[in-house]
Amino acid sequence: MPGVPLTPDEMLTTTRSVRKRLDLTRPVPLQLVKECLEIALACRARGLGTAWTTLHLQYETEVAGLLGLPGDIRQGALIPTAYYTGDTFRPAARRPLADVLHVDHW
Repeated sequence: MPGVPLTPDEMLTTTRSVRKRLDLTRPVPLQLVKECLEIALACRARGLGTAWTTLHLQYETEVAGLLGLPGDIRQGALIPTAYYTGDTFRPAARRPLADVLHVDHW
């Protein structure tokens, strides 16, 4: 089975291709957005790096095979998570999501 022909760095830096695939006509429930952001904040507070990406969706079948996902499961996002390899990334103070998330206004 062929893999995704991008390095992780390439995959995480191609936001233009992600934006081109966004369906901005379908509202995403705010609670779902909050839950996804909570994952990222919890990782950062523990010294882990993460990114919310959808670039892999153009290879959804291949990724499903790699992850062993059942055929009736649809992927919405990939959140790669790992420890940082350098020494400048440290756990950050975690402010409550309600203090940093702005919806439809500042």
